Amino acid sequence: MKIRGAGVVLAVLLSAVPGGFVAAQNFPARLVRIVSSAPGNLSDIMARIVAQELTKAWGQPVIVENRANAMIAHEAVAKAVPDGYTLMFVSDSFVGSQFMGDARFRPLEEFSAVSLVALSPSVLVVSSTLPVNSVKALVALAKARPGQLNFGSSTNGSTSHTAMELFNAMAGVKIVRVAYRGNAQAISAVIGGEVQVAMQTVPIATPQIKAGKVKALAVTSPQPSALAPGLPTVAATLPGFEAQSLLGVVAPTGTPGPVVSQIHQDIARAVRGAEVRERIIALGAQPVGNAPEEFTAVLKMAIGRLDKLIRQTGLKLD
Repeated sequence: MKIRGAGVVLAVLLSAVPGGFVAAQNFPARLVRIVSSAPGNLSDIMARIVAQELTKAWGQPVIVENRANAMIAHEAVAKAVPDGYTLMFVSDSFVGSQFMGDARFRPLEEFSAVSLVALSPSVLVVSSTLPVNSVKALVALAKARPGQLNFGSSTNGSTSHTAMELFNAMAGVKIVRVAYRGNAQAISAVIGGEVQVAMQTVPIATPQIKAGKVKALAVTSPQPSALAPGLPTVAATLPGFEAQSLLGVVAPTGTPGPVVSQIHQDIARAVRGAEVRERIIALGAQPVGNAPEEFTAVLKMAIGRLDKLIRQTGLKLD
């Protein structure tokens, strides 16, 4: 009778333990998937770095699964069981997803922020033949030639797209967009004279800047960046300007808090390591590794900025 009574007491005690705590204690017990968009881009490369480090930390395989595009990735993860075994690596398209098409995604409602792994600023570049050497001079030229200058960007909603639309709005100019398949094609268009301006990632822009094929005017981070040494910020001319790609991990809404916390802690620990930091910096990004609530605040701010831009300009992302 005593043994039976002890069993009842134990069962009662276990029933009082939150399910999320139990899940965290056992997590991960099997393979974990990180869903990413198309292979080979910065987001995908960063996802693979994170997967490699988590595999070492957990002793369980963490693999990256690619989807054809970000929207397909969003849908797959939003419908996944919220247990921590399906995660998503997100970039700037995640912020823009609720403004695209039929707006079927609500990032802050359907996903829980886990950790902002890194921030990647862009560089404002112009054709080597364009007679400007500063943001101020570019603004003056664009005002003198309304609608006559073009900028090259990649997909709708990407930082290379929305950053230039923000530039137009804040500077009061109209530099016309020409869309390309990717950033490499966009900067090639600047080099070839098809367009005169572009916002480009640091890794893509730097070799062309050093070769003298394009001119760098400024960096899009709010403060000068070691990733683009010697460059002023766009914000120095247009106060308040900021445009950086967010690179981070999210989980389906409903994922237990303790599981989210554990994943964040292990990502942050990896990002703080010298080797991983160097790899991230070499990719043109600044390591962060912040907490879920901090990443949520960053996402809210980014979504708010884009919403304001869309309402002010009528920008269409679909």
